[in-house]
Amino acid sequence: MTSTEALAYLDLLLDKADQPYFIDSEKEKFINLAITEFINKYYNKFELNGESKTALNGLYRIAVQDAVNITTWSTPNRFDIPDVSFMYPIAVKVDDNEAEFKGYKEYVEDLSTSDPFNKSNQDYPSYVVSNRGINTNPAPSVYFRLVYLFRPTITEAFDDDKLLENYQIEVLNIASRKMFANIESQSYEVQSIETERGINQ
Repeated sequence: MTSTEALAYLDLLLDKADQPYFIDSEKEKFINLAITEFINKYYNKFELNGESKTALNGLYRIAVQDAVNITTWSTPNRFDIPDVSFMYPIAVKVDDNEAEFKGYKEYVEDLSTSDPFNKSNQDYPSYVVSNRGINTNPAPSVYFRLVYLFRPTITEAFDDDKLLENYQIEVLNIASRKMFANIESQSYEVQSIETERGINQ
């Protein structure tokens, strides 16, 4: 499905629901909101089922830094994420080892602990996401890799097929739901329930 077909599909949904006319730029704003909602819903179940991984399959990017790149980092243990479409980290590798994701409080405690059994080290590194960057403990010396989910543009999601067609349709259904006049509309509630059922199955 192309982005042009996606806009036409939205027109069809809205016409059937007897909703007011939206210009293309307005529809695109709702599609962008729907893409974000779509990613958030599937990411929340990412480790629980295969469907979530399939739904987000086209939305991975990889950032790799070698020893030369690492020496240019402004802070030795921090990779600043240049991609404004970055949403969520999937995996981080520090030198030869996969790093463990930690919450900010856990990460700070890890930096200050003297307990050798609960402290990150070269063999068992950790990382946290902070202010559009990845902080690692310890700092990488020769290799850093970040695999992450990005938020696609409408062109990427539809024309470049970053989403499979069944998921493109799901995004458009979310967008049309958002475009309905108000949340108390019965048709909005029915479509919202159907979308939730589809995602939770």
